[in-house]
Amino acid sequence: MKDKKIFLINFGSQILLLFINVGLSLLLVPFITRKIGAEAYGFVTLGNDFINYAQIITVALNSMATRFILVNLTQKKYAEANKFYSSVMLSNIFIASIIALIFIFVLVFLEKLVNISPSLVGDVKLLWAFLFLNFILTILSSIFTIGPYSKNKTYICSLINVLGQTIRIIILIVLYAKLPPYIWYVGLAILICNIIIAFLNYYYTKKLAPELKVKKKDYSLKHVFTLIKSGIWNSINKISNVLSSSLDLLICNIFISSLAMGTLAVSKTLPNQILAAFGLLASILAPSLTISYAKKNYEEMKNQINFSCKILALISCIPIAILFIFGTEFYNLWTPLENATILRNLSGLFGIGLIFALALEPMWYIFTATNNVKESSLFLIFSSFFTLLITFILLHVTADNTLKLYIIAGVGSVISLIKCWVFLPLYSAKCLNLSWKSFYPLLMKITLVNIICLILAIVIKKFIFIHSWLSLILACLILSVLTVALNLFIILTKEDRQEFFTMLKRRKKA
Repeated sequence: MKDKKIFLINFGSQILLLFINVGLSLLLVPFITRKIGAEAYGFVTLGNDFINYAQIITVALNSMATRFILVNLTQKKYAEANKFYSSVMLSNIFIASIIALIFIFVLVFLEKLVNISPSLVGDVKLLWAFLFLNFILTILSSIFTIGPYSKNKTYICSLINVLGQTIRIIILIVLYAKLPPYIWYVGLAILICNIIIAFLNYYYTKKLAPELKVKKKDYSLKHVFTLIKSGIWNSINKISNVLSSSLDLLICNIFISSLAMGTLAVSKTLPNQILAAFGLLASILAPSLTISYAKKNYEEMKNQINFSCKILALISCIPIAILFIFGTEFYNLWTPLENATILRNLSGLFGIGLIFALALEPMWYIFTATNNVKESSLFLIFSSFFTLLITFILLHVTADNTLKLYIIAGVGSVISLIKCWVFLPLYSAKCLNLSWKSFYPLLMKITLVNIICLILAIVIKKFIFIHSWLSLILACLILSVLTVALNLFIILTKEDRQEFFTMLKRRKKA
């Protein structure tokens, strides 16, 4: 019960961070597209995609660092934990230096690498310079979240992020209110925000895990190779992610135009925010799952996965229904100067891939916690190459640019459905020594609640004329209340409901 109470505290803090992040996107995107145009906004997303490419280099070392440090701290092997901590930090300094040289090359020749309107070249270069500096900072400070993680207090990291994002919003408001509008303000605000976050994460790691200190004498190539050997599969996962989802804007820029890339970037914003939100919520499970594995408590791992997937399944169908049913109305209000129908169609295509993926996000942490990522990496890299191959074939057999946009958005979503129905439930069950069909009842329930939620959204739209933000918010609130009320009985068992409400009452009293 105590673990699940902590889960709810962490869950609540992540919800707060989620609202901040989504609110920022909802405010920022229409402002930029209105002031500078969708093309300019496309370069914010494309710049982040280039950073995703660079992350392939860092993932092998950093993706498993928290896991190894946390396991050793839990088992009170402080000398080993320090060797991993120091080795990661010192190696990251070297990696950051190499990546900085690559980024300088990209910036110098940027207009030759991608299509940029001449009037935007200087603005985009400065934007990317700030985004690249921020990535260097992220490499150097990524390990500083280990303190809160070691005590399963991820809410501290969430609250730090809330503070950072709030400061980011204030900076953007001041810059855009007082100065002529430029896209590079976005990069500057992100950099300042993450400097503050890095400093506070470092402070809390020193406070909560004082055993961890960076010492040159603790640097160990053996420990670096241990991390790389384990994390190399996560690098392959990152490559597969780049191939399946982060190359789409670059492909659009090359095969269609920079303006079409801007349209695609805008249409991806809401689906990406939804996926990131559920990934954020699922991430609170990672510390407790790793701690349970370190204690060899496999039964508890099963319960943690089952509980967290059910909690996410309560709400996962709501954003999907909003994308599909209220999408046109949302884009008419959000980006009135853009084509709402095309944006709704593109977002809907991206949303197809999220139908099951959102609720099943916690399962991906099984592979990291159990240090068992080889098969998942091989499957993901194969499916990503297949996605890219099908996309290129279809792009070469059509000349219609709108259809090309739909192809880029839709192929990956279809492959995502296959991942969620075939690979993820089967391999997750294998890693936890469960029956192969253990997670399929949950998938069937997710299917049912999505259908019910879509029907509710259609009925609500019949009775509420959505013509303003107020009417849209009202429709979404009614949909959310009805859906959660029904899902409490569809997704959760009687015992689950009793436990859930008991924890909420205890949290309220606390």
